Amino acid sequence: MTIMDRLARKGVVERRKIGRSYMYRPNLTADEARGRALSRLVECFFGGSPGALLAETQRRWPANVSLEPAAERIRARAKAARAAAKPSPVQPHVPR
Repeated sequence: MTIMDRLARKGVVERRKIGRSYMYRPNLTADEARGRALSRLVECFFGGSPGALLAETQRRWPANVSLEPAAERIRARAKAARAAAKPSPVQPHVPR
């Protein structure tokens, strides 16, 4: 219950009271959850550098394994997570 309560406070799940109990529903898709987890991993363990994560991955797997498709997905998810984390700048309204 503690974990579910924390997830609800973070907005990861939605909580609705039904009678004396709560019903929980996810607010994120599996892909969104993976993206958040990957972004946190990059921030906490690799100083915010997706390249450092990629270098560590390449160091740990054999050279004959192509990681480029995965690397592109990592870069795209990291970029999307950074964009989602930053508030978009307010664009001034210019009348025409």
